[in-house]
Amino acid sequence: MKRRQRRRSRRNRATTEAQSVARQSLTGTLLVGPTDGAAPAGGMPAATHRPPARFLTGSTMRHILIMTGTSAIGLMCVFLGELASVFFLGRLQDVEILAAIGYAISIIFFPNAVGIGLSIATTAAVAPAVGAGDLPRAKRLATHAVLFAGFLGLILLALLWPSLGALLSLMGAKERTHALALHYLQIALPVMPLTAMGMSLMAVLRSLGDARRSMNVPVISSLFQLAVEPVLIFWLGLGMTGGAIGLVLGRVGMVAVGLWGAIVVHRMYMRPTRAHFLADVPSLSRVGVPAVATNLATPFANLFATAMVAKFGDDAVAAWAIAGRIAPVAFGIVFSLSGAVGPIIGQNFGARAYDRVRTGYLDGLKANLLLCAVATIALIVLEPIIIRAFSVTARTEELVRFYCFYVAPQFHFVGLMFVANAAFNVLGRAHYATALNWARATLGTIPLVWLGGHFAGAEGAFFASSAGGFVFGPLAAWIAYKFLPRPA
Repeated sequence: MKRRQRRRSRRNRATTEAQSVARQSLTGTLLVGPTDGAAPAGGMPAATHRPPARFLTGSTMRHILIMTGTSAIGLMCVFLGELASVFFLGRLQDVEILAAIGYAISIIFFPNAVGIGLSIATTAAVAPAVGAGDLPRAKRLATHAVLFAGFLGLILLALLWPSLGALLSLMGAKERTHALALHYLQIALPVMPLTAMGMSLMAVLRSLGDARRSMNVPVISSLFQLAVEPVLIFWLGLGMTGGAIGLVLGRVGMVAVGLWGAIVVHRMYMRPTRAHFLADVPSLSRVGVPAVATNLATPFANLFATAMVAKFGDDAVAAWAIAGRIAPVAFGIVFSLSGAVGPIIGQNFGARAYDRVRTGYLDGLKANLLLCAVATIALIVLEPIIIRAFSVTARTEELVRFYCFYVAPQFHFVGLMFVANAAFNVLGRAHYATALNWARATLGTIPLVWLGGHFAGAEGAFFASSAGGFVFGPLAAWIAYKFLPRPA
C-alpha cells in the first residue's frame, strides 16, 4: 500500500513539473522565436537557474513609479543633451541657426522614434522570457534584439539619407537656414544605428528589473555630451558643427555604457549565430516593425507641423525648436511610461499572473495622470526662467510661453497612448498601436494643424499639433484594456 502511494506521489510530481515546463514553453513561444535547447555557441552552458523576475511580486504601482522615475531620468538626459545643443547654439544669437536646429530636430526625431520602437520590441521579447525563467532564451533574444536594432537602424538611415535636402525644403527651410540644417544632419544622423542599439540595451536592463543601470546608460553619455559641447561650440569655435559632433560622441557613449551593463554586469550575451539570428528575426520583427512604425507616426506628424509653422517665419520655427526640446525634458517621465509599464506587464504575462497584468496596466494609467499633472505645473512655474535662458526675439518668447501654458498640458492624452502601446506590444497586438498612432498622426494632426494655422496663426498651429490626443488617447486606452487577459 505504501509502495503504491509513493508511486502515485512520484507520478503527481512528474505531472506537475511537466505542466510547469509546458507553461513556460507556451509562454516563450507567444512572443519569441523557437528554442532548440542547445547550448549556446561559445561553450556557455544552457543554465537553468531563474533570472531575477522582480516584477512578479510586490506593488505594481511601486514598480511602475520606480521604473518610470529611473527610466525618465535616463530618457530626459537623452533629450537634455539635445536641449543643451539648442541652448548653447542659442547663445550665438543667430535666429537662422536656431531655425536650422528646429528643422534638423524634426528629422532627428526619426532615429529617436526608431530607437524607442526597437526598445519596446526588445522588452516585449526579453521580459516574458525572464518572467518564464528561461535564462538561455532571454540571453539569446537580448543579443539578437540589439543586433537587430543596429541592422534596422542602418536600413532606415540608408533610406532617409538621400532625401535629407528634399525633406528640409518640403518643411520650408531656405537658403542659409537650409544649408545649416543639412550640414548638421550630415554629421549627426549617421549615428542613427547607435541610437537604436543604445535604447535596446537600456530595454534589456529594464527587462531584468535593473532600473539603476538602465538609467545610467543615457545619464553618463548625456553628461559627457554636456561637457564637450561648450568646448566644441565656443572654445574651438565650431558652432553648429561642434553641436553635431557633441551629439555623435554622446551616442557613442550611450552604447558603451549599455554594453557594460548588459554584458559585463549581467552576462546577458550569447555568441550570435546566423541560424539563431535568422530564427529570431521574424518574432522580433512582429513586434519591432509595428513598434517602429508606431513611433514614426509622431515625427511624421511633426514634419507637417514644422512645415506649417515655417509659414510664419524663422521666429516661429525657433520657438518650435525650443518647445520641441523643452517638452521631452519636462515630460520625459511620461515618455518613459511605455518603457516602464512594458517590462512589468511582460514579466507577469510570461508568468501567467493575469491579475497582476491588469493591475499593472490600470496603475500605469493612474501614474500617467499623476505624473502629467506634476510635469505641467513644473513647466508653467518654470516658464519665465526657461524663456530667459534663450536669447530670442519677443515673438519667439510669446510662442514659447503659449506652448508651455496651452499645448504642453495635452501630454496627458499622449501618455494614455504610451501606456496602451506597452500593453499592445507585450500582448502581441502591436498592429493596433501602429494603426491608432498613425490615425492620430494623420487624421488627428494634419487637418487640425492646417485649420489652426489658417484661422489662428502660429498659435493655432501649435495648439492643434497635439489636439488629436483628445480623441485617440482615451480610445487607445480603452481598446488595450479590452485585450487584457482575464484571471482564471
